[in-house]
Amino acid sequence: WGLTWNAPGISSFDAKAASNEWNGVFDENIVAFLNSTYALKGVTFTQVMNDPFSQTKTSSASSIESWSRTALGTARADGAVDTQSTMSFSGVTTASTTELPEGMAASGPPMDYSANIAGGSYTSAIKGFRSKAILDLVAWFVARPSKELLIRDQAQLKEKLTEALPLWDSLDSSGSYDKGTVNTALGQFGFGSAGGAVTLSGITKDGLLREAISLTDFTIPAGIAPPWTDGLVPNTFKLDFTLSGFDLEAPVKMALAQVDFSKDPPLPPDSGMLYLPAFAPNNAVNVKLSEGEISSPIFKITYDSDMIVGFAGFPTGKATIRMTGMDAVLAKVQGAAATDPMAQQAMGGLVAAKGFGKAEADGSLVWVVDVAAPNKVMINGVDMSAFLGMPPAQ
Repeated sequence: WGLTWNAPGISSFDAKAASNEWNGVFDENIVAFLNSTYALKGVTFTQVMNDPFSQTKTSSASSIESWSRTALGTARADGAVDTQSTMSFSGVTTASTTELPEGMAASGPPMDYSANIAGGSYTSAIKGFRSKAILDLVAWFVARPSKELLIRDQAQLKEKLTEALPLWDSLDSSGSYDKGTVNTALGQFGFGSAGGAVTLSGITKDGLLREAISLTDFTIPAGIAPPWTDGLVPNTFKLDFTLSGFDLEAPVKMALAQVDFSKDPPLPPDSGMLYLPAFAPNNAVNVKLSEGEISSPIFKITYDSDMIVGFAGFPTGKATIRMTGMDAVLAKVQGAAATDPMAQQAMGGLVAAKGFGKAEADGSLVWVVDVAAPNKVMINGVDMSAFLGMPPAQ
C-alpha cells in the first residue's frame, strides 16, 4: 500500500509498505477490538518541508524493515475496556538534509543527520478505557462540522465530554531500543540501549504522571571533549520521576461548567488562576526521583529524592546522592588543572563536594540533603544554608 499527500509550496509526504497483514475481532458493544494483529514489512516514509519564513528546505527519508503489533481488549462490567498491546520493530533508518539560504549556510555547521536503530519493542496497558464514550464524542464532532452547529448544541457537547471522563483509569507504557547511532556534522553519537516508560492517570482526583528514561553505552565523537576528560564523560544515564498529589478531575469539571463556545475566548481570561486551587488542593505537588544514575567508566553517581514543591516558597523534602570513584575523578581533573581553566574550575567544586560528603565503609561518598525546614538546607546533618546563599528563615 502507499499514501501520498501534497501541499503545494509547503510540504509533501509519501508512505509505502511492501507488505501489510492485519486482522482483528471488533466488539460493537464496547466499540473496541477484542484482539488485533498487524505486520508491516518494507515500510518507507519520505517528506519534503519548505519553511516560508526561514526559506529552508528539509528533505527526510526513513525506512523500517519490519513492524508488528498484537493487542487484546477485555470488556468490563462498567462498559469500559482494559487493553494490552505489544509492538516490535527492526532495522530503522532515517536521514535528513536541510538546504539553507545562502546567508545562513555559512553561519554554522550543516544541520544534516542520519540515524540507525537495530530494533526495539514496546508494551502498553490501559485500564478502564472509555472507548464507546470517546468514539461517540468523535462522531458528535463529525456530525457538526461548523462552529455554528457546535455552539448550537454545546449543552449536549458538555454532556458527551462528561460521559467520556475520566477517559481511562491508568495508562502504562514502556519501550526499549537497541544499538543506535546518530551521524551529525560533529561526528557520530551512539548508544548500546535506550529505554523509556510512561505512567499516566486519567482525568481523576488522584492525578499521576511518571516518566523514566535510560541510556547505556553512550558514546560521543572523538575531539568534542578535551583529552583529559577521557573516562569522565558519562556513558550511562537513568532518570525516573513521578509527579503526584494533584487533582485533574475538579478543574476539568469546573471548566466544563464555565465554558461557552459562543464567547471569545470560551473561558474567562482569568480562569487559569481560579482553577489552580482545584488542581492542587494543598498548593503543592509531590516530585519523586527514583533509582537515578549518572556514571562513566571511572565513577558512578546514584540518586533519589522525595520533594514537596509548592507554588510559593522553597521546596521541602529529602534527597540522597551516592558516589563511587571520587578519588579517580579528582586525580584526572587535578592532572589537567595546571593548564586547563575548565579543569581548574571543576577541581574547586569537586574538592568542596568531597568535603561535604560522608565516607562509607565501601569507599563511597554519601550526601543526604534535607530541606524539611523552609529556607534551611542540611547536608549530612550540617546546616549549609548560609554557604549556599539561602535567605534567613523568617
